[in-house]
Amino acid sequence: GGISAMGEDLPVEGAKAVDASGCYVVPGFIDAHTHGGAGVDVNHADLADLKKLAAFFASQGITSFLPTVLSDAPDEMAQSLRAVADARDASMKPGWNGARVLGCHLEGPHLCSAYKGAMPEQYLTVPDPGAFEKLQEAGRGCILRMTLSPEMPGAPEFTAWLVRQGVSVSLGHSGADYRQTMDCIRQGAARATHTMNAMRPLHQHAPGILGAVLESDVYC
Repeated sequence: GGISAMGEDLPVEGAKAVDASGCYVVPGFIDAHTHGGAGVDVNHADLADLKKLAAFFASQGITSFLPTVLSDAPDEMAQSLRAVADARDASMKPGWNGARVLGCHLEGPHLCSAYKGAMPEQYLTVPDPGAFEKLQEAGRGCILRMTLSPEMPGAPEFTAWLVRQGVSVSLGHSGADYRQTMDCIRQGAARATHTMNAMRPLHQHAPGILGAVLESDVYC
């Protein structure tokens, strides 16, 4: 397809002309953090559910997305990741009617319990490369992003390890101080998850995680 000025021939035979006068024409949106919609909960979704979700998102202008799995029992997270991997593979084939599934955003389980928000506390754990590898294997490499709390033991080293695996690290659900946050940013953390929400507030004598992410070149 393409965009042409009014009165010019359409660039593709059979294309539909839309009068966008007074409107903005923008690229399709990428939703990088979503737990569901249209009655679908990503943590309990199968391929059919994710296909329904993809069709709904496409109707709202979203062309691709990262279904977001929140902290859960390891077996449950593995099952959710398998479904996301199935949807990712299916969305790249002809006949998929909806937004493309790029992979998974894994929100947790290495999060601070004091800022857990809706995360079930009993499933929050310390960073563990072995546990991550098991989940990534279950999801056939579908985990593209992971939310991590910088104050967790070994978080900077785990951040560097994830980045080497090609996983984007986002910082959140956290009461980390400035130094702890900057340690993870220096190791490659590139984003903050729902900045200010489930996050230690800014204080004039203790800028903390919020001060660190806002002054750094990370996506908030």
